[in-house]
Amino acid sequence: MFKFYTPASRVVYFHIGKEISLHNFKTGEWVITVMIGNQHIEVPRSYILSESENPGDPRLPEFEVKLESLANKFKRGIGFRSDSNAHRAVFPGVCDLSSPFFRHGEDFSNYSISFEEYEKKKKSM
Repeated sequence: MFKFYTPASRVVYFHIGKEISLHNFKTGEWVITVMIGNQHIEVPRSYILSESENPGDPRLPEFEVKLESLANKFKRGIGFRSDSNAHRAVFPGVCDLSSPFFRHGEDFSNYSISFEEYEKKKKSM
């Protein structure tokens, strides 16, 4: 029987200096990870993208500009003890921005879309 190629999860973009990564899961989810924080501490935070936010083909010159714009959008949403994009946050973070590798595997079911869902998963394990 002939087997069709199914794409694997992949790192689409990773840049340490700009503190941005973009991962695409084999199930279709696109996740951006940005560094957030202040002068005392910075931590990586991952967010799931909507279809309209897909930055397009990484080989095109405007790709990096679109990705940086998205990253700034998520960074601007962070306030003191608030995150306007918390409903789209992925827990645990997909990567730690010191390395492009998936922190908890390449299967999106290893991650949760909200902190509450993540806590429930952790307790059930």
